[in-house]
Amino acid sequence: MVNEIELKLSVDGHFADFLAQEISNFRILAQQEVFLSNRYYDTEACYFARHKMGLRVRRENEGFTLTLKTNGNVTGGLHVRPEYNIDLSSDKPDLNMLRQFKE
Repeated sequence: MVNEIELKLSVDGHFADFLAQEISNFRILAQQEVFLSNRYYDTEACYFARHKMGLRVRRENEGFTLTLKTNGNVTGGLHVRPEYNIDLSSDKPDLNMLRQFKE
């Protein structure tokens, strides 16, 4: 289990344009191209959504990861929530693999 930490900020359009221009002045030290796709799952009864959780399979290049995001805390724009990650051999989620994580 790891804690996902995200800072989510909202800005108006003028500041977003200004920020994009400022960032374009930064010098790129390294660059790589990564193929990334995400697929989210839930039950017909929306179990994960009702419990403020998310179940995702992420493909990154040729690798796959199953992620269970659990309910966390929000303070202002700071979001912190535990998540569990498991490497997969394909893009098919196997919920039985989550049994290794005990509460």
